[in-house]
Amino acid sequence: MNSKWIANFTYGYIDVDRTFDPDVTPNTIEHRFFEQLLNKVEYFKIPFTHRFRLEHRNLYSQNSYKLINRIRYRFQSKIPITHKFYGNISNEFFFQFNGNICPENRFYSALGFYLNKTIAFELGFLRQHINNQNLNRLQITVY
Repeated sequence: MNSKWIANFTYGYIDVDRTFDPDVTPNTIEHRFFEQLLNKVEYFKIPFTHRFRLEHRNLYSQNSYKLINRIRYRFQSKIPITHKFYGNISNEFFFQFNGNICPENRFYSALGFYLNKTIAFELGFLRQHINNQNLNRLQITVY
């Protein structure tokens, strides 16, 4: 669209881990389609990204499909510390059209390191509140 707005459409094939998502049964396969808009802005010379996503989750379990639609909004900032190190912080809200309106929230903070222009490493903490459960995760990510 332009340098501040990005739009895309994505498909994902996912083997869902039931311990994280109580909407599905064990060995659930998901076909997930989503449309999203990303808006890149700066506030006080700090870069931020707004992400708006509409998801269509087709869950297959016990020989039937279940369709769940939801909206996700994430506010994120990757803050440069040096030319090699950065901080990454975000908060993401999940909204459903039926049942619990806002069943999930994810807060993430990390320290990142650029190995080169195309590879980065992050060590982060994810606090996920999902259906009245609080899950804390330490994440190591390679981009």
